[in-house]
Amino acid sequence: MLAGAFLFVVLAVLVAKGGHYSTTVWSPLALIALLLAALAGAVQFRVAGMPATGVLVTIGALTAYVLWCFASIGWSYAKDAAWLGSNRDLLYLGVFVCAAVLPWRAVTAAALLACLSAFVAGIGVFDVAMSVHAADPSRYFQVGRLAGAFGYQNAACACFLMAFWPAILVASSRGAKIVVRALALGVACVLPELALLSQSRTSLVATPVTLLVYLLLVPRRARTLVTLAIPAVALLLTRGRLLDVFPALRSGEHVSSTLAAARDALALSAMGGVGAGIVLAVADRYLTARRLRRAGRLAVLVGAAVATIFLVVAGSLWLLRNPERRIEHSWASFKQSHPVTGASYFSSGLGSNRYDFWRVALIQFKRQPLHGVGVDNFADDYLRLRRSNEEPLYPHSLEIMVLSQTGVVGAVLFSGFFGGILLAFRRLRGVSPGRRGVIGAAAATSFYWALHGSVDWFWEVPALTGFAMACLGICVALLGPERSSAALSRRGGRMAVAVAASSASLAAFSILPPWLSAAEVARAADGWGADPALAYRQLDAALWLNPLSAEPDRIAGAIASRLHDWPRMRAAFSLALVRDPRDWYSHLELAVAASQERRWMVAQQQIARARDLDPLEPVIAYVAAEVKARHVVSTTAVDRMFLERIRQ
Repeated sequence: MLAGAFLFVVLAVLVAKGGHYSTTVWSPLALIALLLAALAGAVQFRVAGMPATGVLVTIGALTAYVLWCFASIGWSYAKDAAWLGSNRDLLYLGVFVCAAVLPWRAVTAAALLACLSAFVAGIGVFDVAMSVHAADPSRYFQVGRLAGAFGYQNAACACFLMAFWPAILVASSRGAKIVVRALALGVACVLPELALLSQSRTSLVATPVTLLVYLLLVPRRARTLVTLAIPAVALLLTRGRLLDVFPALRSGEHVSSTLAAARDALALSAMGGVGAGIVLAVADRYLTARRLRRAGRLAVLVGAAVATIFLVVAGSLWLLRNPERRIEHSWASFKQSHPVTGASYFSSGLGSNRYDFWRVALIQFKRQPLHGVGVDNFADDYLRLRRSNEEPLYPHSLEIMVLSQTGVVGAVLFSGFFGGILLAFRRLRGVSPGRRGVIGAAAATSFYWALHGSVDWFWEVPALTGFAMACLGICVALLGPERSSAALSRRGGRMAVAVAASSASLAAFSILPPWLSAAEVARAADGWGADPALAYRQLDAALWLNPLSAEPDRIAGAIASRLHDWPRMRAAFSLALVRDPRDWYSHLELAVAASQERRWMVAQQQIARARDLDPLEPVIAYVAAEVKARHVVSTTAVDRMFLERIRQ
């Protein structure tokens, strides 16, 4: 319980921090997760012996994949990005190993998962409540959609819907206390409504498919379906107030009153869910007659069958009306990005730039099919080959990311990890109902992450992937034998402790330098105005800690630019290009520095190289025009253009 609680505290911190994408946030949490994994593994090996074969297979496959990611640093163009991405994978490995080797009791796992679900719901409700009186609601809503602390609407939506299944599990558990079931149902009513405020189109497909998976895995489906009906009714009653938020924020009219109405709807749903949970729990406890249970089960199953038939018939009628034209229209819409003009983001069609992201990622795979281009080495190639105005860091698909960045070898190792988990589900029939319910909730949580992550960049969001990895580890642990094998000998136990300690030490040695380097860079960027000399020393320290990173030199060049120290600016950006030859920004700044010194030939060469690396960058076009006219480029104007794009 204690080790599991520490693990879930790590996940809660990641959620509270909005994801979190920053190296300075997830790096210390990765160290904690790896320490927990080492302690849990050493103690379990010493006391209970080797874990089940399925657990060892999945841990071995994921470890092999992470090691392959580290190997990709050797052939990556952006070696610093590959190192950071591999360290982030260590976080996921630590979370999975800790969850997989702990001797979970079903009630402990359910309690911790439900607490995390309540925490996620609380953060979402808090964000909506704070937005009502916020001077700028865009801090919580981006383009009319709830993003909250995540800063990304789809990630927020996924977090809410991943947390939904553990809440439903507890709300439908007959053995839980009445108050606990009622509170869990209140949480379960709020989470889909928060997801609706985020308006992720993929959730419209991923949620019903995940529901089917959940119903296939859990026992006592009739009770589960009755419990699921309460959040469904609450969502149906509140959808109008929730959907009104998007057009209000887009138009800027009646924003406060609309947000207040959405906040009140969430509060009423929570209270209604708690009340309904009390009624259901009391009825479930005292109406135990066998005929009543059979009648309720039959009614629910008949209702589910009628609903399924209705959906199938409605979908068939929609498709049969000129199916070729509908399919062609959907494909054409997917390949192009269309502006959102309707009253809801759901009605904006399938348009996005994902088709272009995947096109470039598959070009990378064709270029390096065996070993890939390296972890997190997508951004530079996309800028050079893109057909859109977006500048993503990742290819927005779990499967395509694995293929393009780690090649066939990485895909085989990654498939081995998931294959080992699927093989563990062969033992589901022999699992007790209590364990099976927790396995169903954990599997549904991770399944939603994988399904939605197939068209998004959730692997790079530590809170989401950490949550999914913890759930996968719980599934593997609960699907194993009820009792572990015999304890290891004293010598074997010492060897297990030594292996765990050495592995954790090696992982810490990899995580610490880039983390400390990023912290020095952040301090230099924040405090250079008060003491530029100190900032330069901090950047030198950052470079010593992480010699693969070009960021310290880029920051040093930016500081020199604001101080009009052109020789230092030129030297810093030149060093940045030594570490990252595909850095178009450094070429651009070198062109700006050359124009300040009226070295026009050098400026033209640098701007030409920057244009080759990022042909669609508007700032490059502006600087190129100024250099061509033999005008000294204004650094203030360049900075203003970048700031305006950030605000947009």
